[in-house]
Amino acid sequence: MGFDEQEYTKSFDIRSWKKLAPFLRPYRGLIAAVVALNIVCAVIDIALPLFQRYAIDEFIETGDVSGLPCFAVFYGCIIALQALAVILFTRRSMRIEMQIGRDMKRACFVHLQTLSLSYYNVTPVGYLLSRIMSDTNRIAGMIAWNAVDILWAVFYVLGVFLMMFLLDPGLAAAVILIVPVISLLTGWFQDRILRWHRRVRKMNSRITSAYNEGIMGARTSKTLVIEEQNSREFEAGTQDMRVSSVRAARLSAVYIPLVMFFSSLTTAIVLARGGALVLDKLLLIGTLSAFTSYAVGIFEPIQQIARNIADFLSL
Repeated sequence: MGFDEQEYTKSFDIRSWKKLAPFLRPYRGLIAAVVALNIVCAVIDIALPLFQRYAIDEFIETGDVSGLPCFAVFYGCIIALQALAVILFTRRSMRIEMQIGRDMKRACFVHLQTLSLSYYNVTPVGYLLSRIMSDTNRIAGMIAWNAVDILWAVFYVLGVFLMMFLLDPGLAAAVILIVPVISLLTGWFQDRILRWHRRVRKMNSRITSAYNEGIMGARTSKTLVIEEQNSREFEAGTQDMRVSSVRAARLSAVYIPLVMFFSSLTTAIVLARGGALVLDKLLLIGTLSAFTSYAVGIFEPIQQIARNIADFLSL
């Protein structure tokens, strides 16, 4: 067989993504709505610890619960608004994913009709099926979900940093010091995980192609008595894919606990420093509670940004 999949080493090529513009243009309204709904969700996520702070300082610390019913109703309305935004966002993102995926498959099918016979002579059908069916779904899903998740995470992280500095600049500085460590760890691990995932995708295309050739060329294989040779080649490909998948999984198994460790360390620093300030009457306990919520919640969006960017780069 004279075909071998191209080895992609370039991390990002904006020209490739510009080709998606015609597929996005018909859904500009839906995409704008999804972005707006995600911003609403991010604003509410940023505000929730402030409600927590208010409840602790105004009701628990003072022992006066006369205003609690009104606060509970208002808080419930905010949660209901967020739930509605999530429902609307999910429905629109699903529509974007399904419709863009359909449009790309249709465009690929039309394009395949224009290719020469020489292209089909050297390109396995299994490879084409893997690329057209699997990759179009993945690209559509990334546009509908990953890109919007990045937007939410960036908006949330920036908003949380702003709120932490407004609440207590000293505690905010302690959290900020850990962020570069998490960012460096994330960059180092994601680069290596990305390489192995690319290898897995490459091997998956080859395995799909081997399946197709094994089925379509069964008569030829039996005529030439090369069944054992085909089996050995297939086993080698699946073994390579298994090794690559395991190595990517091992990197993830080290990366995730490290991030959890530094996240827990940050929370411990906030509790230790903030607790001392509370005892010295320099900080309200409600503020410490809100700050702890921010410190616990900020690292997951940072990881989410890195994972989603790695997904984009892996295409």
